[in-house]
Amino acid sequence: MATSPDEGQFLSMLLKLIKGKNTMEIGVYTGYSLLATALALPQDGKILAMDINRENYELGLPIIQNAGVSDKIDFREGLKMIIELWNGSVVAPPDAPLMNNVKFYRDFVLELNMALAVDPRIEICQLPVGDGITLCRHIS
Repeated sequence: MATSPDEGQFLSMLLKLIKGKNTMEIGVYTGYSLLATALALPQDGKILAMDINRENYELGLPIIQNAGVSDKIDFREGLKMIIELWNGSVVAPPDAPLMNNVKFYRDFVLELNMALAVDPRIEICQLPVGDGITLCRHIS
């Protein structure tokens, strides 16, 4: 659930090396990797950040604001944005206890990774760093 310092450094360095401008983070928690990503992006960089719990994100928001990078972040609460990305192909969880939503969220990320892996337009790399990282890029 939380990004390790080595994962944050890795993401930051990678973004700088590839001169990344736009990223998406599914699962923000309190925003440590979000902060590392925002700091690594250029001034006009943007992050679409999604999490099922805005309260956790808001715990880390003052640090993100103090770092001067909150304008790079478009935070979306809930699974609606993720579902919209897949044109409604995933059924949203019912209003249920958080653990049911966490299970749905985990299952969704697994389904997303499988879909990315077989899409010929996308190159994918999964790394066992921290809780796991999925890197992908659109192939022209």
